[in-house]
Amino acid sequence: MRTSLLTPLLLVLASPLAGCASLRNDFQTIGVESEPAGARVLVDGESVGTTPTDIEVTCYEPHDVRVELEGYPPREFRLTNTVHPLLFLNLALLGGAPYGLALDMITGSWNDYLTPTVIRVRFPEPSVGPTRDHNDRSK
Repeated sequence: MRTSLLTPLLLVLASPLAGCASLRNDFQTIGVESEPAGARVLVDGESVGTTPTDIEVTCYEPHDVRVELEGYPPREFRLTNTVHPLLFLNLALLGGAPYGLALDMITGSWNDYLTPTVIRVRFPEPSVGPTRDHNDRSK
């Protein structure tokens, strides 16, 4: 009988943990790397550092990231909101713990996860070797 009372009690006590996506930070860290290193990183048009770097962005809205290196065309990325991976924990734990899942849906934390979580840019090597002038008709 003791085990039969303990199980429901543990389920009731543990079920708020199923709403753990709502126990989130308002910021997410996104890694930005480039090859070669030293590229300038801009978030929503504001310079935030050079690669390699980690940027802190609010996780409840999309952001535009631009990576610039002199002599190369800039690369642009859009950080977009997607389903928070912890939402699946809500579904797996205790059958979704209805109030934990409802709390995530009400607070919007189910969608407060930005992707990509790492931005890697590889700028092409400059071309090496003889170049031919296309206007030269002597050959």
